[in-house]
Amino acid sequence: MLVNLFRSRRSVLLFAASGIYPATGMLAEMNRRIAYQLLPEADDAGQMKAGLGQIFKSCDVRWLKTIPASHFATLLRSLRFNEIAGHELDSLTAMRVVAHRIAGSGLEPEILRIYPDLEKRLSPFLAQCEEALDFINRVEQSALEENERHYLILLEQCHDAIRQVRSLARKQGASFHLTFQLLRLEQHLERADTLFFLIRALGQNNHPDIIEYSAGFLQNLIITESRRNNLRDFWKQNTSLVALRVTENASYAGEHYIAENRADWLGLLGSAIGGGFIIALMAGSKIFLGGLNLPPLVAIMAYCLNYGVGFVLIHFLHFSVATKQPAMTASTLAAAIEQGEFNDNSRKSQVGKDQTYNPDPLAELVVCTIRSQFAAIMGNVGLAIPVAILVSLAVYTFSGQPAISPEKAHALLTELNPVTSGSVIYAAIAGVCLFLAGLITGYYDNLCAYNRILLSACSSYHGPGKLWDSCGGKR
Repeated sequence: MLVNLFRSRRSVLLFAASGIYPATGMLAEMNRRIAYQLLPEADDAGQMKAGLGQIFKSCDVRWLKTIPASHFATLLRSLRFNEIAGHELDSLTAMRVVAHRIAGSGLEPEILRIYPDLEKRLSPFLAQCEEALDFINRVEQSALEENERHYLILLEQCHDAIRQVRSLARKQGASFHLTFQLLRLEQHLERADTLFFLIRALGQNNHPDIIEYSAGFLQNLIITESRRNNLRDFWKQNTSLVALRVTENASYAGEHYIAENRADWLGLLGSAIGGGFIIALMAGSKIFLGGLNLPPLVAIMAYCLNYGVGFVLIHFLHFSVATKQPAMTASTLAAAIEQGEFNDNSRKSQVGKDQTYNPDPLAELVVCTIRSQFAAIMGNVGLAIPVAILVSLAVYTFSGQPAISPEKAHALLTELNPVTSGSVIYAAIAGVCLFLAGLITGYYDNLCAYNRILLSACSSYHGPGKLWDSCGGKR
């Protein structure tokens, strides 16, 4: 049945679009999947893409994933899959489609806004399209060169351009649409890479390679088409996309709390010392407010204003608080683990399968984070305690009364007991809230940078010629 389907139906859309994010956007795709959950999708008798969706269902994905690629290759070899007429023609057409889509997506306004150099010089996205068409012509004319790797080099240059866009977007801000477009573009590049190896094997009439590349490619296509209308998979993909966008922004904010050298460490220690001074004053003010016997609602508002003013003052004076650092640096560590570092600078694909993960950059980041956290704790606590003592002595000197009564001191110590009080639970709640605050900070930092809000404010004072430098390079 599978062979008959490939013989009677066209496979261009299957090869070129299956498993790739749609250009219609998230909401349109979600509505389509919901509609096809309620009403079955009509069969397009001319497309192999629809035929696979009818043969294989979502429940088949579990056992399809357990089949080794070698077994799938044996099945195709037994079916003489490489002898199916039209298989090569559909692959060539699909490669043309993918190459043109890469060229168009690589010059999207969102991407050019971040990386305008793609428009000023020859774009690798356009160059790969021209090379793909030349490669297809050589296949059709049976004039393949011995070393057909120039197209792979251009694909790698496209990946480099995407990495450059991501790097610039961390400073200039990015939107959900940009992240969506970049991921969709990477999917097209991966598909172009797969089609290249398959078509080269077809052009060279290399039957073992044809079966090998077709087996992995077809198995992936069957799994993808089996879950094409699955709503859970779609939500999982897009929530991961949102999480990626948020953590990328928050991780950039967290980098400011990680010292990489002695000068940064001393600077962080100095800012923590300043934060410790204000924290001691905030704690003293809270005790003073508690002694006024204010009504509950007024007391809550007074406490909130006390801490709010204190933390805003810390922010304006560029001081730091040790309890805030883990929430900010957690996103940076998560982003470092997600991105990973490999021993060479090339991507992990069929071009280089022998790459190994290099943990050294991550280990160095963890060490720097621990050192930075130690500096923040020592700065905050190291100055907060002496300042509290000095304030207490000053109150006693001028008033003749201690800053707090013995009963109040005993009550405060009881409240801080980690065993008999709920301080551990309260600390955990504060940690979660601080982590969420770090994500929110990253989101609005990105929003301001993307809309150039801070740059516009700076330009009104320093002129448009020195926008970024006039802000000190900070958002």
